[in-house]
Amino acid sequence: GVGERVAREKEALDDLFQGLATAKKQKLETKEKEREVRKQKGEIARRAKAEKEQEIDQGPAGSSDFNFQSPSVHRMTAEGLPVYKFFHLGMRQDDGGTDLCPFDCNCCF
Repeated sequence: GVGERVAREKEALDDLFQGLATAKKQKLETKEKEREVRKQKGEIARRAKAEKEQEIDQGPAGSSDFNFQSPSVHRMTAEGLPVYKFFHLGMRQDDGGTDLCPFDCNCCF
């Protein structure tokens, strides 16, 4: 009868769309796995960056608290002493204008 025919058509439609639902579910699961992998990679990268920044802040192991990198020397005097530029010393061109400069003053530091 009519009821059997409707039931068969409904089964046929369910079978047809079951394949689509399964494919969609698999696609969503794959995307979720990819998202999780990207999230883990991002977390690892963030940790590495944080560790690197912490190392920079603290300096290499065994170093003092004062993290000063000496400026590069471009010239030497005849006696072999280094000649530094103002900006290497953290000074401006107009610093050091007192009578006590450069050794007995406190104006630059």
